Amino acid sequence: MIFIFSILMWFSISPEINIVNIFLGISVSIFVQVIGYMMYPKFFTLKFVLKLVVSIPKVLYQAFKMILTKNYFTIVDKKAPEKEDEEFSQVVNINFTPEEVVVTKEYDHLIIHKVSKK
Repeated sequence: MIFIFSILMWFSISPEINIVNIFLGISVSIFVQVIGYMMYPKFFTLKFVLKLVVSIPKVLYQAFKMILTKNYFTIVDKKAPEKEDEEFSQVVNINFTPEEVVVTKEYDHLIIHKVSKK
């Protein structure tokens, strides 16, 4: 998956398509794929994408609810996971929903701005 994204990015920013550019794009994408596998555990990307796909109905529900109701803003303090990849997944999942946005991380807690009904 990293390979596909990186090769698409390479060809989208390249000025022209020729043999040298195709070779460079493929070699850079392979390099990025290898580095990505060394940094993140197997199936991390698949789990991450699956969590995002599963949360789409929740996102749509929250978006319509925010449009149709009066909203109040609150701040929530939530304990961050110890593993770095789980924390990244949690932050992206929280930011993906319209009602919550992670603002910052202080020590081992995430500061979340939340929109909710009172």
